[in-house]
Amino acid sequence: MPYVPEFKLAAEAVFADNTLKIVKDNLKPCLDALYPTEAALLSSNPAFLPDLANRTFGSFMKLAFPMLVADLVDGEDEESDDGSRTDEDLRIEMLLAVTDPDGANVTRRLAKYVRALRVILRQASTPQNIWTTYFLGLTKADTLPVVTFKLSRKYLPIGKGKGETEGLGYMRACELRLTLQFSER
Repeated sequence: MPYVPEFKLAAEAVFADNTLKIVKDNLKPCLDALYPTEAALLSSNPAFLPDLANRTFGSFMKLAFPMLVADLVDGEDEESDDGSRTDEDLRIEMLLAVTDPDGANVTRRLAKYVRALRVILRQASTPQNIWTTYFLGLTKADTLPVVTFKLSRKYLPIGKGKGETEGLGYMRACELRLTLQFSER
């Protein structure tokens, strides 16, 4: 007799993959909408805000900036009182890093990317978008709406390239932690 799982519990992998899908599809258009002056510049201008050169899940594949890496950090689930679903918390950690030739401007550049990332992730989690975006990626039959959405951030110190990375100028990163609380069948 084949095993039939009582709960599908598919959200974890879907959330991870689809978070990067949202970033891929929306970060550059969001940057351009939020910062039209920079979007109108030539790509050779240091103030231009390019799309992510590296966007991956798990670990950096190559040293190319700007970059974003996302990874599952932890999660908890608990069966509901009536046994019909699990109530879950899932945390995804992201590291967003940018470079700039000017140490005084690297923080401004990073703040622009962080703002755009926050905008697209927040927009993807709003009730009117829950079932139409790649953020959740599950049908209503599988998952109940997100109960909470929290995105915390921590800016890391500025670094200066040395040796092989000297040509990168100054680098600054921001750690972001996305926490989703949801129910799943």
